[in-house]
Amino acid sequence: MEARLVLSGIVVSGASGIFLAVGLVAREPRVAGPSISGLVVGLTLLSLGLTFREPALAALEAYREAAGSMIRGVAEDLGLLGGHELRACPSGGSVLVTLSPTQHSCEGLAPGLGALGEDRPYVALRIPLPPGTPGDPGGLLGLLVPSDSASVRRVGSTVEARLSGVRPEVYAWHLGPVAPVRILVAAAVAAGLGEEVRLAGEEADPDSRGYRAVYEVARS
Repeated sequence: MEARLVLSGIVVSGASGIFLAVGLVAREPRVAGPSISGLVVGLTLLSLGLTFREPALAALEAYREAAGSMIRGVAEDLGLLGGHELRACPSGGSVLVTLSPTQHSCEGLAPGLGALGEDRPYVALRIPLPPGTPGDPGGLLGLLVPSDSASVRRVGSTVEARLSGVRPEVYAWHLGPVAPVRILVAAAVAAGLGEEVRLAGEEADPDSRGYRAVYEVARS
């Protein structure tokens, strides 16, 4: 949605509607005619504003959909679909999120595809943090994962993150283990705490784009 187009459409439609009513009551075609044209323009602006999407965002969504099957294929080949361990490790201005079918630590891992040993593959994604990143997990979660609501709660070494109404392009649950919502929530929690975390459990509701994840803070 583009707020400026919506506002313009409302103003133009409202003004044209008033002039149209005056023209019809006064039986003045010179007023009613242009008012009808103005009303059409206003409704067009309103429609465009409500359905407007940034071209870059639309292009990224198209790319995501095209790459989705390939990403799931790679995840399946690596054995990530059957079960895996996800960790997020903060480092300076970024977070390294790692996935492997076996238990592991982030130490010594580089971004990309690799192996921890024979039959122990891993995927590592480095997530850069934007300048001026909030120092608390809740604020960082709201920044990295656009949603209607987001919260983070910690009790001892257990951390729970909850979101609802996550934007569709960020949710993308069909991408499986590397769905953006899984990666970004883990990165936000780890960066906000300044500690390595391991995903202990999660629940997803794709229909409402809700997500709940429980993490355990890794011991030093």
